[in-house]
Amino acid sequence: TLGFAVDIQHVKDLTAAFRMKGIDARYLTSETNSDERADLLNAFRRGEFPLLINCGILTEGTDIPNIDCLLMARPTRSQVLFLQMIGRGMRLSPNKNDCLTLDFVDTLHRQGLMTVPSLVGLDERVVLKERSISSVLTGGDSEEEADSEEDAASNKPSVGTHGE
Repeated sequence: TLGFAVDIQHVKDLTAAFRMKGIDARYLTSETNSDERADLLNAFRRGEFPLLINCGILTEGTDIPNIDCLLMARPTRSQVLFLQMIGRGMRLSPNKNDCLTLDFVDTLHRQGLMTVPSLVGLDERVVLKERSISSVLTGGDSEEEADSEEDAASNKPSVGTHGE
């Protein structure tokens, strides 16, 4: 599990809270020297401890494919940054089927999720199923003919928000 916190104190507080519950949580901040940072990341990659919390260090360019849970404990108004943080858990890895993303600050609900349909101006809830995006855009299918999230809930990976 990889956690994203607001600032250095938040990183330390979250780590302490998990440790108080018996979870071997560790943290990484800008104050972590480069040798310790490398050791922590290597141990995390090897699965030597289950939870690494950071602030602004592992948001982009980090490749740890076995991450299968994300704790989003920091808000952002940047959809790009939000997607980069989610991307830390989207790497393929043997014995990994999915990645649970826990959005404690409701960024997903406030910003929405960028999907292939939304990239080309369609409603983000459009489910393409067997259709290509070009057929929907050129009129081979219309957006109205494409299945909505409600119609295809059992065939589409769902993204829930707190309270649903």
